[in-house]
Amino acid sequence: MYKAAYGDLKVPARFVVPAMAPWPEAAWNMQLGKKVAAIRSTGKYVDEKPKRRKQLDQLGFVWSARAPAKSAVDNAEIPFELLYEALVVYRREVKPAGPLSVPKEFTVPDSPPWPERTRGLPLGRSSVTLRSKAYLKENPDAAAKLKEIGFLADAKASANDIRFMNVYNALKRYKEVYGDLFVPQPFEVPTNSDDWPEETWGLRLGARVNAIRSLGTFVKSDPERRRMLDDIGFVWTPPESEPRKRGRKSKAEKEREEMEAIADANGTRADESQDDGMDDGSEIDPFVSSFDLSSITGDSDSDEPISPTWGLEGGQELQEVVTAAKEEAAQQASQDEYIPERTLGQSLEEAKSRAMAVGIIQEGEGKRMVKGKRSRDIPWYNDDFGDDFVFDDVVEALTLYKNFYGGFSNFTNEEFVIPTMDELASPFEDDGMLDDDASARAIAAIARFDEMDELEMAESMGGREVGRLEEEEEELSPTLESETKVAEIKPLVEVDWPEHLEGMRLGNIVARMRDGSLEVKHLPERKAQLDAIDFDWGDPKLFIDIPFEKAMCAMYAYYLIRGDMFVREDFVMPDDDPWPQALAGYEVGQMVRRIRELQNFLEAYHPEKVSLLRMIDFVWFPTLALPVDPNEPEMTPEMLKLSALGHPDYSKMIDIPMGLPDKLIADGPFFDSEDPKQWWRKWHNWDYVEDYWYQHGRRDNAYVLRRMGYPQMAEEHEEKYGPGLFTQIEDCLNRLENGEPVSTAEEKEELISKLKYYRGELSGCTDIHPNDLEQLVEDIDIHTLQLVTGKRGASIEELSEAAMQMQIDEQDLPEGENDYEEEELEGEEESEDEYEEEYDDFDVDVEQELGLDSTEVPES
Repeated sequence: MYKAAYGDLKVPARFVVPAMAPWPEAAWNMQLGKKVAAIRSTGKYVDEKPKRRKQLDQLGFVWSARAPAKSAVDNAEIPFELLYEALVVYRREVKPAGPLSVPKEFTVPDSPPWPERTRGLPLGRSSVTLRSKAYLKENPDAAAKLKEIGFLADAKASANDIRFMNVYNALKRYKEVYGDLFVPQPFEVPTNSDDWPEETWGLRLGARVNAIRSLGTFVKSDPERRRMLDDIGFVWTPPESEPRKRGRKSKAEKEREEMEAIADANGTRADESQDDGMDDGSEIDPFVSSFDLSSITGDSDSDEPISPTWGLEGGQELQEVVTAAKEEAAQQASQDEYIPERTLGQSLEEAKSRAMAVGIIQEGEGKRMVKGKRSRDIPWYNDDFGDDFVFDDVVEALTLYKNFYGGFSNFTNEEFVIPTMDELASPFEDDGMLDDDASARAIAAIARFDEMDELEMAESMGGREVGRLEEEEEELSPTLESETKVAEIKPLVEVDWPEHLEGMRLGNIVARMRDGSLEVKHLPERKAQLDAIDFDWGDPKLFIDIPFEKAMCAMYAYYLIRGDMFVREDFVMPDDDPWPQALAGYEVGQMVRRIRELQNFLEAYHPEKVSLLRMIDFVWFPTLALPVDPNEPEMTPEMLKLSALGHPDYSKMIDIPMGLPDKLIADGPFFDSEDPKQWWRKWHNWDYVEDYWYQHGRRDNAYVLRRMGYPQMAEEHEEKYGPGLFTQIEDCLNRLENGEPVSTAEEKEELISKLKYYRGELSGCTDIHPNDLEQLVEDIDIHTLQLVTGKRGASIEELSEAAMQMQIDEQDLPEGENDYEEEELEGEEESEDEYEEEYDDFDVDVEQELGLDSTEVPES
């Protein structure tokens, strides 16, 4: 399961199996990482179990997560006491039975119950040192201590003990199965049999027993092993008279058995003849008694004639004994017939035929085997109708509803539940809903204070809580009464729901069928059943043309196994583990593409389903999204950016002013639209962010919007707030450059005031490049001087000198005759008043008044 989900078996040490499907329930919360680490470091579960190790190798198990670190301490320098402590814990925790052997790569873990001073020791490599004669000579007591815990200093003897214990365990099991220890020479312990210990699988037990008897293998120099075999009844020398029960009989043994049978038959017949002679008081010659006279005298029980046996010794009994002996010998031979092991070619041929029979492989071109394709037809539907209800129950319930209430057009209550016997006849439970809720909250409030053992406070607070809830109920009672009147539908006939339909959430089921969550309208046969009872499918524009709940099940399984939602369009749900079998064959890739196409539709009409998709990190592709209205014109690049990023008046803000979001929410929304692509319009208002952008140097918002690629937004801004600053400056300068006459002094005064205002607004402007800003300021100054001096076409220096001369000449005029004497105009802006006062103050230099020598242009 881990490999299917992550692609490898590099399991982290902290990995824990999730407690959810599709992981096997028996493995939920299993600390898989620690178990894998134990297998790598200690050989747990696989030590001396080659079959398990082979199974892990076939899966691609990573036996070493990292390169083994070289120990800084030489094995020979490790004290024996440390190694012995580690071996004692290894015997107790890892291998409590059998000869003690440590894998070469084993290192003492850094965790309990291992002693702290032994943690990190290379115990596996050190075990080689423990078996050296020099080390044992330096530590005289080491051999005895190691033997007590089952660690053999002699490596050869240790391996010999393991082989002997395998034979010993196999003999004990053989006796349990067959009742004795007469093991035939060709007997071999079956493989993959639960009746035999796994370590004995494939052991040639017959050959081992023969070697023990004839050569003294395992027991020649070890009386303890001989005693163990004696205790289980081992037969050291089988008796010659004991027939072989499972071996093949030789020809000499068969002949000997036949002769013994003939001898037994002769003796039995003589005894019977003597008994017959004693009965009638006469003696019969032994020679005569050897013949069978029953066939002649008619004493035989059978009516069929029997062929005479005069020439055979023993008569009829001899023939029967010989025949029976031959039949028994033939039967025994057939039972004990030796079946040779199959060759590798035979096994592969059998596996091939089985794989082809079930469709796993099939013959390709040139008789080459290729992967087979199996088509599985799984009639599965996402029938989540609640409890044990099926679709037929839903059809029956809807049919009864139509009979009771006259139709489905009034079926608008999603909370409708078919009542049980102990409930009211009316299925609508709107009445009293607030009473129950208020009572529950009041009881909960009282219970909290009861826990603090403050009964008086509980009574007072509980009373206030109940009173508050009663007031709330009184305020909402008119609304509830009106809603109840709408919800209450009087049945046409007496309502009598069947008992097997009680508790069905019919309102919820109908709502899910209408919006396409349940796989009902998608299937023609189911749709026909409901059409037959004139079922109202609701608004067709809200219907999702894919079964959404089934799609969510498939996508959730994909998300848990693969970890993302980048699904290929041709992906089909597999029919093997760990994928859910119930969804095998479901075209998940096509379904995901269709959901991406319905992005705008789902956001507009089913936002709750969009929230579910976000929970599995569903990936949207806006380029695939279809318009909600098929007749809707294609979105312009400007509107596409706005729908994705929002209005730049908000999206380009570097820092959000404190309190702005709360103010927008409190005063908004400012625009009503059902189009989900214009979500940004609801909360956009330039008035709330104008001061923010002015402080950042913005003077003409329409100009900035056009420069950023939002021409439609710029036009809407100018339509609402008038022409921008740069548009006004351009119109004013164009008028002066075109030589339009200025007829009156008031008009001239007004133009000069405007130019001064424009020049002041450009201070700190960041909407245009500094070079362009400097040029624009210079143009304004030139036109201002031209208006003051009345000269056109002169340079700015000449205009400045003329303005200074005018200042000197005007000082000699009588008081009150100055044409440009300061006059305060009512209703003018504060900035205009400042520039008027500076201009009419003759004590100030003209260049300083016009700002020609002190213009500050912001640097880029």
